[in-house]
This record gives sequence, structure tokens and C-alpha cells, in this order.
Amino acid sequence: TEGRVTYMNFNGLCTMEIDDFSKIKNKPWWSLWGKENEQTVRAATAKSLNGETSRFQAMCPTVKGTNKWWDVQVSPIATPGEKISQLISVSRDITSQVEQRKEIDDSESLFRLALFLTAQTVFKQDKQLRYTWIYNTHPKFVAQELIGKIDSEILGKDAAEILTSIKQSVLNTGKTFTGNIQFEIEGQLTVFLARIEATKDIAGQINGIIAVTNDITERKQAENKIKESEQEIRKIKEQLELSIRAGKIGVWHWDVKNDILHWSKEQKVIYGIDDSEAIINSAQFNALIVPEDLKRIQDDQSAGNILEHEYDFRIIRKSDGEVRWIKSRARNVVDQQGALQFISGVNIDITEQVIALTKLQASEEKFKRLVLQAPVAICVLRGADYVIETMNDNMCALWDRTLAQALNKPVFDVLPEVKGQGIKELLDNVYFTGERCVIEELSVNMRRNDKLENTFVKLVYEPLREADGTISGVMALAHEITEQVMARKKVEESEKRFEAAILAVEGIIWTSNAQGEMIGKQPGWAKLTGQHFEEYQGYGWAKAIHPDDAQPTLNAWTDAVNNEKTFEFEHRVKTKQNDWRLFSVKAVPAFDKTGAIQQWISVHTDITEQKLAEEKLTYRTALLEAHNQASVDGILLVDAKGKIISFNQCFIEIWNMPQHIVDAKDDEAALSFAMTQLVNPQLFIDKVKYHYEHPTEMCFDELDFKDGKIVERNGYPVIGDDGTYYAWSWTFRDITEQKNYE
Repeated sequence: TEGRVTYMNFNGLCTMEIDDFSKIKNKPWWSLWGKENEQTVRAATAKSLNGETSRFQAMCPTVKGTNKWWDVQVSPIATPGEKISQLISVSRDITSQVEQRKEIDDSESLFRLALFLTAQTVFKQDKQLRYTWIYNTHPKFVAQELIGKIDSEILGKDAAEILTSIKQSVLNTGKTFTGNIQFEIEGQLTVFLARIEATKDIAGQINGIIAVTNDITERKQAENKIKESEQEIRKIKEQLELSIRAGKIGVWHWDVKNDILHWSKEQKVIYGIDDSEAIINSAQFNALIVPEDLKRIQDDQSAGNILEHEYDFRIIRKSDGEVRWIKSRARNVVDQQGALQFISGVNIDITEQVIALTKLQASEEKFKRLVLQAPVAICVLRGADYVIETMNDNMCALWDRTLAQALNKPVFDVLPEVKGQGIKELLDNVYFTGERCVIEELSVNMRRNDKLENTFVKLVYEPLREADGTISGVMALAHEITEQVMARKKVEESEKRFEAAILAVEGIIWTSNAQGEMIGKQPGWAKLTGQHFEEYQGYGWAKAIHPDDAQPTLNAWTDAVNNEKTFEFEHRVKTKQNDWRLFSVKAVPAFDKTGAIQQWISVHTDITEQKLAEEKLTYRTALLEAHNQASVDGILLVDAKGKIISFNQCFIEIWNMPQHIVDAKDDEAALSFAMTQLVNPQLFIDKVKYHYEHPTEMCFDELDFKDGKIVERNGYPVIGDDGTYYAWSWTFRDITEQKNYE
């Protein structure tokens, strides 16, 4: 119980490499463990002396100095009276396990260090594909926040769909996946090179996956850029070759050292040489050049070491002997000592340009003669004072000056009124910079017809250059467009008045193009519907039409546009106040001078109240008609002009009116027939005229018919609240029986 060693079994002696037990017997147990482990052994001894089993692991060398790790358990041994009499220690050699664990720890440390030094991400997921361990996470994520989550919870369902499918396939089949995977991280497409393997438990069952991934997004982007660059280079090369062929540019290369020439197909065409024929050396080439021009080129070449050169020269085309002009551009290639090695260049046949230039020079001679005959106003101004050298009759007419008044004088002395109107600044810019000046519309006040007139001209100022390129003057071309400008201004004013009329008119006026599409600003329509500019453009205005009316409207509108006929329609429109109003719309085509439709002009008129009034009137008319037909009296309604408005069936029966007259509603025929029925028709007519001339008086009389019938007639004028006379209402009642009874 004092912690001294009293016994050790044979295995212990062997393991501890003890040949003579007597050398350690009765020594304190902790003295055998060395200073570094003494406190641990003492604590285990004390704990066991208190009746508890204790356990520890420590390294202790054997008697012969072999370092070993021990797993030690110390237990108390009690006597029958429960008094602790001894302690028993069981030590197990775990050196190999400790060394293996250390190797594993060292390996893991190296593994982590290797991961730290690379950009690869390594992770494990369980069978439910939840992250259990991850190292070197993507910069957008924090490793600890990913543990326990699945990909869809991190990336979103759509972005994780392909990734999850691949991992699930590895879980299901056990087959390793190696390849590229791409998905979006925070809206950016990211590409990974991944290797995903299944992990297994001791029983060999798949229990998850382990994966190594490497973000190769930048590499992929670089590869794509390289591919795009290669494609662009190929495209440029193809375009260059196409341009050479299309431009009929000959390409040649001269190996000076070996005097070997290489010509392109286009080069041979220019010189009239068959494609199968070869130009072997410079002598054959020089034989095609006009001798005079060849000497000029050779003299120039011998004058100095020229790396780049350009020459125009003549050749005698081999195929037909025709003289052609060639422009040649070439570059010399020299070695380090400056010796000429190669010359590469291009040739272009410029014969047509030379001919054109020759013609141009000839035409310049004609120019001076043509100025005077030109259909536009032209003058030539020389020097910085702009002295008038020549001018034609049209310019004289524009300025209202004669040749004698203008020639050889500075232009601002001839036209003093144009000073300060910016003309001199325009001329100075052309004269001192050589820049051409074109003004489509210039307002100038000039004295013409002895008064100052506002004139509009289209103006062109051209610099006049001498052979050495210096500018010696300015040529001015002018065309008066006063009438056109004034006509345009009238149109503009008309358009402004039209726009003002649109805003002032009670109805909504809008316009559309020849195809029926609403274009431009439509203030009336916007004010009515609240639609913005973009909303009502084209056929967008139809969205403000009631859904039940929209398609019928478009159908009718399309038919009118296609057939160039007036469009009339009624439909409901949703106003800015969010209520539906009934509108009558009428559109007519406006034609230009050629008879083609220029635009459509349309008017929307609000007829909501009118429609309601018409419905009420229709209802009342129906009631009145029913009342008239039910009456036992004949009823006739005549307007202020004596025209029949309506009558009932009883009226027809009393007057025995023939059906064809009833159907025709012919006023004169009806009156003529009525006259034939009466005993005294003239009295009937006179009384009718009297009452029409005195509309405020009522009429009561009796009419005698030729057949013996007696009819009571009553007449009442229809007068409005404002005193307006509208019509006469007549009633006729057959009182024959009543009279006979009396």
C-alpha cells in the first residue's frame, strides 16, 4: 500500500526487459517511470488506494532503455474485511498503436498542409449527401456553415440539380466520376474539375462520398478566349485572302540572294502570264517593265538603302501587249550586316485610275468654261480677301448684281449687307483649313430689288488648290431655296395649328400611319386613357378598349385600312378615371399627291350620354307607339314642314288609305288620296294651311266624307319649353253613328 513493487509476472519481466527482478523489488513504482511521469503514476496510485480503479497512458523506457508506450490500469485488492492490502497494475504495451496513430496524425498534417498549398476543395458527404467535412471551401462560402447541409440548401434547387444528380449516381452505382461540372454561384457560372468517389464502411457498404474539386473557371474562360482568338485570326486570314482576290491584288516575293521570284495567281493575271508559267528570276520580271520606268526605279533604288518603297510604273502585258499602269508597294528585308536578303510586295493595276486622272485634268480645263453655263449659282473667290474672279449669270441673279459691279472686287465690298452674318467665318474656315463646307439651309439677308430681303440658300464652299497643294481661293456654289423653306414653314405652322386644333376640339383626335399604326405623340388619346407614350404606340391603344370590343374593333380597323375606306365604329374605352365610356370613332384616310395614303385621321367622340338619351327616347317612342296603336282614334303626326312623321292603324282605316301608299310613306300621295275622300277638299286644305301658319292655335272641326261618313278632327301644335314649334298632332274620330242618332 506504499506503492512499492512486490511482484511482476513473467510476461511483464520480458516486456520490460528485466533480467533480475531483485534489482527493482521494493522500489517505489513511480520511480520506475521517470521524472516526467512521476506525478501521473502517483495520482493513479493514490486514486486506487481510495478504492477506485485508475487508468493512464504514458511512455516509459524498459530497463535496457527501449522506449515503449504503456496502457496502464491500477486496481485495489481488498481483504475480506474490505481493507485494501495491495494494488495490482496491469500494463499493456501499446507502442505500435501509438506509433501508428502518430504516423496517421503526421500524414493528416501533411495532407492538410498540401491542401492548404493548393486551390483544391476536398469534402465528404454522408449517404443523404449532407456535408460532414470540408476543406478549402469556395470564397463565397464558410466551411462551418455548410456542415449538415445539402447542395440545394446552399446553391438553390435549380443550380444544384445537375451536381446532386452526379453525386447520387456515384452513391447508387459506386462508380467514380471524373469530369467537369458547372453551376451558378450567386448568379455567376462556375466550372469545376471534380473527382467523386464512394466511401464504404467496414462491411463494404457505401456510406457516402468523398470528392476533390478544383475551380477551373478562369482556365475555361481563358481557353474560350483562346478559341475565340484563333477563330478570329482564321476569319481575318480568310478575309485578307478574300480581299486580296476580290481587290485583284498581286502578291510577290523575291529571294534576292538566290534571285528566285514567287508570284501569286493574281500577280500573274495582272501581268498577263498564264498560271502554269513561272517567272523564275528578276531578269524575266524586268523585261515586262517599260524601259524608261525601269531605269527610274533602278536609279532610285541605287540612291540609298530604302527599306520601304512605292512606285507607279508601266508594264507591257504579256498576254496582249497592252501597256498597263502598276502601283507597287514593297519592303526590303536585310540581314544583321545590312545586306539585302528578300523583297516582298504587292502590285495593283491602276490603269483605270490613271486614265481617270488624265480625264480629270482635262475636265479641270473645261471647268472654267462650264462655270458660266452651270445651272446653279457659282463664283470663284481668290485670296484671303475673296476677290471675285468669275461668276455666272445665276450668281448675278441671286446677288442682284451685274458682272461689272462684281468682278475683280472683294465679295464683301460687293455685298456689304452680308457682313456680320457669319459668311466670312465660313469662308475663312475653308480657306485656312481646306475643309469643305456644306450648309443645307442658310438664312441670309441680302439687298435685292432695292430692299433688304431674307433669303434662304443651300451653300457649298470648296477650297481651290494649286498644283503644290496650297489653297489659293474658294469656289462657292449656291442654290436659292427660299420658296421651299417658306413652303415648309407654312407646313410646320399648319401642323402646329393642327396640333392646337386637336387639343381644342371636343372629340379626341389622333393620327396613325398608312398601315394603321398609332405613331408619335397623341396628347388627346393620352389625356383620355392615361396611357403613356410607349403604351399606345403601334396597336397598343387597343389595350384601352373594352375586352369584348377590342378584337371586333381591330378586325374592322384592319379591314378599313386594307381597303382604304372610311372607318366607323362604336366601342367602350377605359378612361384615365378608370371608368368605361362609350365612344363613336370615325377615321378617314389622308392621301398625298400621288394618291397613296399618307396617314389616317381619327376622331373619338364620347356618346355615352347621347346613347343613354337615345335609349330613353327609344323606350318612350315605343310606349307612344303602343299607345297610338291602342287608341280608337286615328292619329297622325306631321313635322313643321308638313312631312308625315307617324300614324296609327286606325288612321289608315278611317281614311281607307291604300296599302301601297302606306308602305311608300309618300306625303303627297297620301294627301292627294285624302282629298278624293272629302265632300269639300278645298276647305280641308285651306284650314290645314291656316293652322300651319298659326301654330299656336288649336283646331276642332268635322269632315264630311263622300261615302256619308262624318269624322271629328282635332289638331294640337307640339311646342317645346323654349317655344320652338316642332310638329302638329292630329286625331280623327268616326262620329257617323253619333250624328245619325242625334
